[in-house]
Amino acid sequence: MNEPTVLFFEDEKGIQLVLSKILSLDGYQVVRAENGEKGLEALQTERIDVILLDVMLPGIDGFETCRRIKEQERYQDIPILFLTGRFAEKAYIAKGLSLGADDYMAKPFEPVELTARVGVLLRLKRANDELKKNNEQLIELNNELVQKNEKLSGLVDKDPLTSVDNHRSFQELLSREVDRAFRQKLPLTALLIDIDGFAKITEEFGHAFGDEVLSNTGRLIQDTVRDVDVVARFANDRFAALATASEMEGAYVMAERIRKDIEEFMIISGGRNASITVSIGLAPLPEEGTSSEAQMMERAKAALQKAKASGGNSTCLWTENIHEETIGLREDTDALSDVAVTLVGQSAKAKRVFFDSVKALVKAVEAKDQYTAEHSTKVAAYAVRLGKELMMPPNSLETLANASHLHDIGKIGIPDQILNKPDKLTDEEFALVAQHPAFGFRILKPLRMLDQELPGVLYHHEKYDGTGYPSGKQGEEIPLIARIMAIADTFDTLTSDRSYRTAWTVEEALAEIQQCSGTHYDPKLVELFVKSIRLDSLEVVRAAAKEYTWT
Repeated sequence: MNEPTVLFFEDEKGIQLVLSKILSLDGYQVVRAENGEKGLEALQTERIDVILLDVMLPGIDGFETCRRIKEQERYQDIPILFLTGRFAEKAYIAKGLSLGADDYMAKPFEPVELTARVGVLLRLKRANDELKKNNEQLIELNNELVQKNEKLSGLVDKDPLTSVDNHRSFQELLSREVDRAFRQKLPLTALLIDIDGFAKITEEFGHAFGDEVLSNTGRLIQDTVRDVDVVARFANDRFAALATASEMEGAYVMAERIRKDIEEFMIISGGRNASITVSIGLAPLPEEGTSSEAQMMERAKAALQKAKASGGNSTCLWTENIHEETIGLREDTDALSDVAVTLVGQSAKAKRVFFDSVKALVKAVEAKDQYTAEHSTKVAAYAVRLGKELMMPPNSLETLANASHLHDIGKIGIPDQILNKPDKLTDEEFALVAQHPAFGFRILKPLRMLDQELPGVLYHHEKYDGTGYPSGKQGEEIPLIARIMAIADTFDTLTSDRSYRTAWTVEEALAEIQQCSGTHYDPKLVELFVKSIRLDSLEVVRAAAKEYTWT
């Protein structure tokens, strides 16, 4: 253990020497200060255990020095022994003690008494230090315990997959909110939210992808509701929510916002992607009674069944005659199912007819820009070339080609004068052009057979370093289909005439793409693309992709 250190404030040289000798002989290190200012400076540089403080000091006196020491939290635990004249008035002693001093001695003093009092104060300080240390450890342990309890409580109350409340927690919250609604005469609306076709999603994409669907659905619901509302995973693919202090009209607006947010969201995981929809049933709190909670949830369930019977992706409010309405819808749905069975065998033909119709829209977009004729076809060819280098299967190459043909379809909403402007675009004009991936996504989103193509349309202007648009995705967060299309799109743009420049040579374009490898483009894909393009002429490259490109 280090020797304890005593700081004494004393201006008389003789007393300084006596104090130093007494304390040193008793095993103390000594720090002297002839006035208050120097003693306060010493406190900042030395580790002090006990302070001896003379009342009468030049400059600031002992009382003021004591006050300044004790007002600083880091010095408050250092004990102070006041040194006073033998006949000092009791008022002086009382003042010193009231300012935070721990003891006092009258001058002249006996060495034995001085060292005894200093020893008592030192033991007091060490005991206080130990107590303080133990208290800090207790606080730390208590904080850890609180955190662990909170975590344990979260495990008990939260669904581990979606992080929203679980069914058990929802039942408790439901009981509490129903009780509060009756006591305070507040409205309360229950929502049941069911993922449409969830079993088919897991069958087609696997359970891991299904978990991503559930996790994202729970997050989207939680992000949409208010902080005062309740969200829970009610069953496997079903969520429940309580719109507190909310009438049916307000809850319906919230439900529709949930439904639309989920409809517009694309689930991307493990190289697979899909868009989903939900059906929502709403019911208000019935009249007060013994079964009000159960009755409200049963009514919400009936409304949900009607929403699903109507084809899904809809929000339905509970009404008194909802059961009769649902029976009629089910009969209609059964009839539609029979038609669907007939159509399944014609799906391949329907898809061909569908793409024939979409081609007209693509041609309309290319006609808006005199320099982009056949642009989408060439982008598709270059993308397929890179896809083949990656050994993608035929169905993936077809998806890649389709997305490439459709990637600029959102430009249908951009004015011709901006698309054909020979000069540099203004910030406002560029901001409008930069919206074309999102425009295209919204145009194509309702067409369910294009689910696999949509990521390419939406994200082909993202950059590998995260500086692209519309979402600022980076690295492999960007879907592979979009990373391929970004390179193919740039290559055709550079090797084609534009209103503001003539076409670059193939080598100039490849050099530019290499220059942006790792910033704009995936470096592994750049290496493969450059190598593959240099093997053949562009005409050969485009001809080799003819089975996948639209003519």
